[in-house]
Amino acid sequence: MPSVPMFSPEEKAFIDKILKSVDAGEEQIIEGNAAKKIFRASLPPETLAKIWHLADKGDKGFLTRLDLGVALRLISHAQFGVQVQPRFMHIPVPPPTLPFYELSRKRSYTSKAPTRTRSASPSAGPSNGPEITREECAESARLFIEHNPVNGRVKGSRIRDLFLHSGLSSEALYELWDLVDFDYIGSLDLTQFILAMHFIREKTLRPSLILPRTIPHALYHLALPSRPMPRSIDKPWIISPQDRRLADEQFDYWDPVCRGYLQRDLVLIILIGYARQLEMPEPEAIAVQIWSMLDPEIPDQLDRDGFAVALKVLDDTAIGKPFPPALPRTYTPPNWRRERHGGSKNPFTSMLERERKLRRMSDLDADSIRARNQRLLDIERAIQEFRKEQELQERRRHEVAREAREADEKRQEDLAAEEKRQEELEAARKAREQAARKEREEVLRREREAHRARQERERMRAERARREREARRRDSAPAEDESSRKSREEREEKEEREAEAQQKAREERRAWANLEQNRWKDYYKILGVARDADDATIKKAHRRESLKHHPDKGGSEDTFLLIQEAREILSNTTLRQRYDALRE
Repeated sequence: MPSVPMFSPEEKAFIDKILKSVDAGEEQIIEGNAAKKIFRASLPPETLAKIWHLADKGDKGFLTRLDLGVALRLISHAQFGVQVQPRFMHIPVPPPTLPFYELSRKRSYTSKAPTRTRSASPSAGPSNGPEITREECAESARLFIEHNPVNGRVKGSRIRDLFLHSGLSSEALYELWDLVDFDYIGSLDLTQFILAMHFIREKTLRPSLILPRTIPHALYHLALPSRPMPRSIDKPWIISPQDRRLADEQFDYWDPVCRGYLQRDLVLIILIGYARQLEMPEPEAIAVQIWSMLDPEIPDQLDRDGFAVALKVLDDTAIGKPFPPALPRTYTPPNWRRERHGGSKNPFTSMLERERKLRRMSDLDADSIRARNQRLLDIERAIQEFRKEQELQERRRHEVAREAREADEKRQEDLAAEEKRQEELEAARKAREQAARKEREEVLRREREAHRARQERERMRAERARREREARRRDSAPAEDESSRKSREEREEKEEREAEAQQKAREERRAWANLEQNRWKDYYKILGVARDADDATIKKAHRRESLKHHPDKGGSEDTFLLIQEAREILSNTTLRQRYDALRE
């Protein structure tokens, strides 16, 4: 950050104007008394003292051009609500509002100075009224200083009596305040005060004058040309005077005892009735939405400003405008904006309400009092009926919600029972499958044991028969020659081959019979091979599965035997063809 502040062209021009107004001379310095006189009434004395301490480097007792720029910049920051800190000396900001300087500048004009003229138009001023003169600005600035402004602003409570001395009605002053207090904080700066005094003078001279909806730009710059025009001026309250009068008439009808507010239930009754007249769908829901969007400051109460906004939103919804999720700024009543920003209400609010109440009470005769009392009874009766209907609807909603909740609970219970039943069925199915698998494995194990026992018996029978033949031959046969011996050996070999062929045929018949019984077994799946796998693939798969399920490695013996059975079937071309035919 640079040690020497850099000033914008706007700030430099303002510094030159200040120096020129005090005749700073060639040295371009401003004495302490002159500076204090110019800075007076712009900020509290303690704040000005702190600013002077930061600006007057070395306690010289006067300000150079650079010191003056620093002081003006810190004053402007303080008027925007920022605490005085050295770091703000380097942050550019628009020039401050100096009431005493504005007053002396206005008085310095001569009567021969040219006046600023502008062609009248509906948006240029209040009903073709004259523009603000320099003498008028100077006089208004003097009055502004007399009312002891704080931080460059005067509260409404301080200048209310001044405005009342004009003789204007409370309603006119209420409307005028909402026009000039476009910041909605309950106080006026010098520019707003000059505009207010101008409208008061014009309204006093011409009672039929209609105030504009917004401050014309040309009129604002005539009041104080050195300050930029705030954007908030172009965003007035959307409720027009005509809509406001119509809403006030309806508000007064529904508020016969002049409470100044309507209860929530009554507002809902009114909105529902109007929505039904406009043939809007779901009028109850629309009324509740409007009330929720308004969010009044006092729960369950709505003042006349809020009532006007509610009717405006209802009319907008009726013509097809989208329903806003939140109350737009232009719809928010001025007093609501002031309260939500920590400001005070329009200073003429309570006075206007009292005048309205007194005016309505003074117009009452015996018949009017009876009509008012009857209307009050009708309103109370309507509110009671509405509350009963709301309670009935609430009970119905609770009943529907309870039934829905019970139905949901019953549905959840049914789902839980069905899930439990399905789990039990699944568990029973798995138990049956496991029992059947164990039974099949047991049958298979017994068949294999029986097969091995038969093979062992056949082998032992063949071995015993061979030994018996040899024994008989040795005991009974005479010595034989070489040719007889060879003939005998050939005959024995032939008999052995025939016996082996018979044994093989018997085994194939048993194997085919086993295939008939075990065709449900998927030997291809057991070895993990395809139906068209060749012998090498089958051998490789057999080796892999045998190693994986070998009993020595913790595998199941039954599974291991089943793998051997699969290899025996699939490696034999005849058995494999027979097995495939059975599977098809």
